[in-house]
Amino acid sequence: MDLSKARLIFFEEAEELCDALETALLDPIAYPPSTETYNLLFRTAHTIKGSGGIFGLEALVRFAHVVENVLERLRSNQLALSDELISLLLASNDHLRRLLLTSAGSEAMALVDLPKGIPLLESLYQYQDVQPTARSVSDIVAPPNEPLTLSPLRQFSLRLYPNTFRFDFYPLSFLHDLNISGSTMLGSGKPALVLDIPQPIQHAWRRERKLIRQHTEASVRDKH
Repeated sequence: MDLSKARLIFFEEAEELCDALETALLDPIAYPPSTETYNLLFRTAHTIKGSGGIFGLEALVRFAHVVENVLERLRSNQLALSDELISLLLASNDHLRRLLLTSAGSEAMALVDLPKGIPLLESLYQYQDVQPTARSVSDIVAPPNEPLTLSPLRQFSLRLYPNTFRFDFYPLSFLHDLNISGSTMLGSGKPALVLDIPQPIQHAWRRERKLIRQHTEASVRDKH
């Protein structure tokens, strides 16, 4: 799916959202301190973060998430909109614009610009219910993790339906196929989960376990 057009629209709308956030913070007459205004501020940051995540704009998402958390506390009446907080949110909005500009060109450049917002992040954390630490800020501005390397190991399991054994079906052939596919662990003792299995299947499991044990012991005798 070609998302290039949608991506361009996102950047245009994100700029408009930043304009709306700035206007709401600078015009207390049109946007007086109220639940409606605080919801508007929150939705602005939330939309930028959520839409940015769709396009993989990690630097933008990381910073917008912290701004969003502060605005969530504001609209939940856990914070008061002081002049100091307004100044901080305006500065944070400017940094969002900067990240939008660099993200439009290159996500790598946006990640380079992200640490420039460390002073803002430290101030924003002062308005959260969790005290900031060097680790919490460094985690946000840290480079993205290395791609995961998939393990060559695979694990297979066999799940039987409750009425499997009622039709004289014994899954030894499946167990044999699993055994020749790689290393197999043979555990002795009845699993604790059996206690929760209905009575018919419990008896069948015991019977099957006995068959497996006999088969295994016979194989050992043949080898000797």
